[in-house]
Amino acid sequence: MNVSEFINQVVYKDFAFQSRIIEIPQAKELLELCNGLSHDNRFKQIRIGDFINQNTYLPPPEALFGLVEEKIQQELQSDNVSSLNTIFYVTGVNGLLRLWNSEMCNHAYCCMKLLLDSLDFCIWIFIDEFDSNKDVVFHNPRYVDCKQLLTIRDSSIPVDSPKQICLVNKNYLSKFNGNRFGSLKQALKEFGAGTVASSDNECQSYIGVDFIGSRLAGISDLVKQASSLRDFFKLKYNISEELSDAALKWLYDEFEKSYNNTTDVLGIIRNRFFPNGVKDSADKLPNLIRTSDETEKELLFWGLRKSADPDLYISAVLQNPNVDYSNFTLYYVCQPIEFFNSQLTSDQLDSFTQERKRGIEVIGADLLGSEISQFIENAKSFSFEQVVPWLNNNSKEEKCEIIRRFVEMEQTSVPISALRVYPQLSM
Repeated sequence: MNVSEFINQVVYKDFAFQSRIIEIPQAKELLELCNGLSHDNRFKQIRIGDFINQNTYLPPPEALFGLVEEKIQQELQSDNVSSLNTIFYVTGVNGLLRLWNSEMCNHAYCCMKLLLDSLDFCIWIFIDEFDSNKDVVFHNPRYVDCKQLLTIRDSSIPVDSPKQICLVNKNYLSKFNGNRFGSLKQALKEFGAGTVASSDNECQSYIGVDFIGSRLAGISDLVKQASSLRDFFKLKYNISEELSDAALKWLYDEFEKSYNNTTDVLGIIRNRFFPNGVKDSADKLPNLIRTSDETEKELLFWGLRKSADPDLYISAVLQNPNVDYSNFTLYYVCQPIEFFNSQLTSDQLDSFTQERKRGIEVIGADLLGSEISQFIENAKSFSFEQVVPWLNNNSKEEKCEIIRRFVEMEQTSVPISALRVYPQLSM
């Protein structure tokens, strides 16, 4: 039965005045039906959203459906409203059933059954999908036989696919793209009115909530909840345990300044620390990591690892799992040890040694005496030809090591590899 066929049946009192739950899988159909009923003075709409007066929690089914019945009884006290000529239809329950967990949904079906069984009034309840509770709660076949459980669907219209619903802290709501609702009340009103279709281009709906704790109770595990700044980054950028609270706060503040221009975390970090790319900034980055404050070090280091360039020496250093921003300078100087047993091409060796040299020059080789000495000590067991290309910073530690190794070789001529890094040996 589609909407038109249903409306044609509604003109018959015996059909119309039957309490029922009506499943309408398509939002377009729900909107069409609600528009049709609004022009018939026999019908009075009750919006579940009207009973949501707090934005810190979702009331349980017993409370909400109790308020629905109370509202109906109040309406029936009016002079122009009679149970003999009025049908109450409830919208917004579809939103509730998507928010509540299975236990709450079971309670909701039990509450709806009580309303259907009432002899005091006629009520229609619109939902978008029957679930397993239908067969459990309405096990008596009379509910189906008497068309108290009814489905309205136009077979020519695709069924809306389920939309992911996310509850987010209102402070972060504007940062999400998709259908956004400022409160639980607004969301339930618009879902109930059929104005939000699951087949919209936006595949997610975000509802702003005033969280008191970390999660709203009674909510389905399928509904994502983001109450904190960490939750926000996990939900929007899939970043959770990787960054500290201070780093996340820094990122969020940067988004507040430039969100309209940059929409991703790496973009924020790149714009701040290496706007021209890692390659053009490779010489300056080691000193930047060394001199930045703790939060910026963490973010810069994280951003560089996410922006690795295999042709760069700094990226090779960052691939070492033992490296973090607290020991980066030591590894930057000593990393060549890792290459001595690998098959670097001559071009790679030249590129890496020159990039490392420039990076150390920016910092100042005189400030890295202990790190350079540590590299020399670590390299003692390796050959002259392996080590010398990396002793190219003109530091006193490196000069002494080149001379020491040359003397031990007992050669009369200085190797070309040594002259390249210490040309004074030719004199």
